[in-house]
Amino acid sequence: MMGLYQGIIKTIVGGDDVTIGVTNHPLPATEQQQGIQQFVNTIFAILMILMGFPFIPSAFIVFMVREKENKSKHIQLVSGVSPHAFWISTWFWDYLCYQIPLWFTIGTLKYFDIKSLIEGDNFTAVLYLFLLYGPAMAGFCYCCSFYFKNHTTAQIFVIFFSFLTGFLLAIASFFMQIIEDTRDINQTLIMFYRLIPGFCFGHGLLAINAAPIITWSYNPDAIKSLPPLDAKIAGDDINYLLAEAFGYTLLAIIIEYVNATPMLFSWITQCIYRTPPVAEFEEDSDVREEEERVATAAASMRSGESCEDAIMVDGLTKVYPGGKFAVKGLSIGIPYGTCFGLLGINGAGKTTTLSILSGEFPPSAGSAWLAGKDILTKASEVRRLIGYCPQVRLWCEERTARGAKRQSTANTPATRFGRR
Repeated sequence: MMGLYQGIIKTIVGGDDVTIGVTNHPLPATEQQQGIQQFVNTIFAILMILMGFPFIPSAFIVFMVREKENKSKHIQLVSGVSPHAFWISTWFWDYLCYQIPLWFTIGTLKYFDIKSLIEGDNFTAVLYLFLLYGPAMAGFCYCCSFYFKNHTTAQIFVIFFSFLTGFLLAIASFFMQIIEDTRDINQTLIMFYRLIPGFCFGHGLLAINAAPIITWSYNPDAIKSLPPLDAKIAGDDINYLLAEAFGYTLLAIIIEYVNATPMLFSWITQCIYRTPPVAEFEEDSDVREEEERVATAAASMRSGESCEDAIMVDGLTKVYPGGKFAVKGLSIGIPYGTCFGLLGINGAGKTTTLSILSGEFPPSAGSAWLAGKDILTKASEVRRLIGYCPQVRLWCEERTARGAKRQSTANTPATRFGRR
């Protein structure tokens, strides 16, 4: 059709250089179209945030579990660092590091002009969510770190858990609120969901963008949407994050104090795991003599008399869940001025015994005294009297050893001139 009109105009005008140009001026988008487009853009931005932010808390927990794994945390506590100083300083450092992704994300939202998240009261609510998510998730990870023994497992768990709760569970709860049949059960479950900081963060962002839909689910006749800081939109999520930012950190400190108080922790573990009786076995005569001597000295210690031994261990027993004995009724006294070496085959309980004496964890039965101080009742005083070198090499030592090994390998003739 365009070619036909081009031929007609050339015939009428009588020139070959005559052309027809078309300019299209579409009508401006309506308010409804602009709102739909902005809603879609905002949802896409929120989904990208919720898929990326689960990687942040993994950095909080990996160093905590690694410090427990290589005993560096225990060394700090033995050296005199109080549990509250350890966790509060860690919390401040993690929150300081969190500022980098926080403000980078805020800047990205501003740059791409996501109006639903950066304008008016919406931006205030979004900023509260971002500022509180980091410290709340840090405290939550600290509490979880006590459960893990391997930092890789802890990191993977936190990433998947944060993704499931902050992304999938938040979206599922959002749709359950919209659907009338599931609305009541969602309002009951959401109180438990909000105990997870990641859910509060994801649900709050979705609710801010979909405030008209959330308002309609509560009141179909409402003309105006609820404000973003309303409890039914993002207000409750913000309040929960504020409480969790301090509550979970305080809980981690309490758990650490329980672990650092062997008598209390031993009582709790014995209530959960009953210590099985130690099977009788034939002992050497010198072992029986030492047990009798230690038992007599321990009885004198309990009555308030002084101790002649620097270290006295009376019937020390450690049983792990499942009934596995690590130490079976160890009794020994070490006099002052003695250089003593504890020898035994793998699994004999040497490391466990030293860990109990240094206060890393309590015994299942029995007791011990260091310089006349009971490790169960005066753990903090005992730690001031000892030094402790862990069996696991620290991270800096591992790096130094690997560097020395690479340097040694690089200087070998086989490496320099090729393997013969």
